[in-house]
Amino acid sequence: MNKPKIIFRADGNSQIGLGHLIRALSMVSMLKNDYDCAFAIQEPTDAIKNIILSECDEIIELPTTNDLLPEAQFLAILEADCYVLDGYHFDLPYMQVLKNAFKKLVFIDDIFNKQFVADVVINPAGGIDENKYQIEPNTKLFTGPQYAILREAFLEASIYEKEVKSQPENFLVCLGGADPENKTIEVVNRLLEI
Repeated sequence: MNKPKIIFRADGNSQIGLGHLIRALSMVSMLKNDYDCAFAIQEPTDAIKNIILSECDEIIELPTTNDLLPEAQFLAILEADCYVLDGYHFDLPYMQVLKNAFKKLVFIDDIFNKQFVADVVINPAGGIDENKYQIEPNTKLFTGPQYAILREAFLEASIYEKEVKSQPENFLVCLGGADPENKTIEVVNRLLEI
């Protein structure tokens, strides 16, 4: 018997970072044993393809474009049971095309600044006023840290009790997966001044 198919749609590169891509791949990791997962992305580099293929068997390579409606129409003809979107650039017409074509549409959000026509919206941020969401009457909304989509390594690490030192010996500075404004060297130089 064939497993239900989910197509994940997110982008990631050196200009926009890797957050949406990694978050979507974390969901792939959780679901890949029970679902056939494919990943749709605009013009991935070889390095990004390798990251995706470490979790997902199929990549759907899309051309880079700002006109997303033709992309949504292309994706709508693909066989899938569910579609998962993670990105700021997916607007209402894009969602409507996919919602009309697929059985289920899930949107992973973190800024709630648009109208959603998804079956499910997930926002793992805390302190969300769910009444501010523009959603359909049947949309299921899941908000709060209990819905955080984390990589397996973080989930495993969370079960261990941590010792918090009053005087830390080390610290981690993370600037994400992109630095289009070349801020890394500035941050490093400021840290060296401490």
